[in-house]
Amino acid sequence: MRALLGILASTGRRTVAVRAQNITSCDWNETLAIALRHGVAPLLHRALQSADALAALPDDVRARLEEERRATALDNLRNYGEFRRVARALAEQHIPVIALKGLHLAELVYRDISLRPMGDMDILVPHSMVEPTVAVLRGLGFEPDRGVPSAYCIDLTQRGSGVLVEVHWTLANPTEAYTPPIDDIWRRAVPATLGDADTLVMSPEFLLLYVCAHLAHHHHFAADFRALCDIANIIDSGHTLDWALVLNEGRQHGWGQGVAAALQLARDCLGAAVPPEV
Repeated sequence: MRALLGILASTGRRTVAVRAQNITSCDWNETLAIALRHGVAPLLHRALQSADALAALPDDVRARLEEERRATALDNLRNYGEFRRVARALAEQHIPVIALKGLHLAELVYRDISLRPMGDMDILVPHSMVEPTVAVLRGLGFEPDRGVPSAYCIDLTQRGSGVLVEVHWTLANPTEAYTPPIDDIWRRAVPATLGDADTLVMSPEFLLLYVCAHLAHHHHFAADFRALCDIANIIDSGHTLDWALVLNEGRQHGWGQGVAAALQLARDCLGAAVPPEV
């Protein structure tokens, strides 16, 4: 784990190359297994590739990393293709939508859809528009999950492609320890283009808060390296973060402790540029 995080955290090519060379063939297999389990194999491949360090890996490990990055790109091409159909169909019905999590992160934060796997597409619509949204999706070949209904989203799967979309009207189970400020999230949402479709996305501040809170309160810090990479990349993506807004919203809505712990982990494990006063 230390070896994997060390490579993901490094910014210098020389540092990455030295760290890669110090991992034995036996340890590379375990490092690969951890990267796969945490969904960061494409990021590990990118870090090693950028440092011209792939030659230090055993052939089977290098081949698996290349395969995972290629598969992530293909899966995400399919996801963005389905999102384009969904976003345009919802726009025709004047239903606003915010693209969440992986959809937002892969294209606008990582800026390379081969780097950020996503298991499904998450979208946020106004609570009053949930039924019309489901109707639109059913018209596109999506079928609702027949399992136990959720208190904050509806799962639908596309019959042909198998793509899963989660339609949210809020962002957390009512039993969780924080209350997402949905009205403020909508008010601060910004226009974006994803998969050649016009949509809305969270402001950088609310994206950071949400990813931190999701890791803390939904996943209970279940050793999720991908979420830590998301946090570090949101901070380092070039957007100017309003840290005062992050602090104020975090305190006001009960996100403070969870967000603080998530930011500290991202700083300590990956060198995320979290200001000391934050």
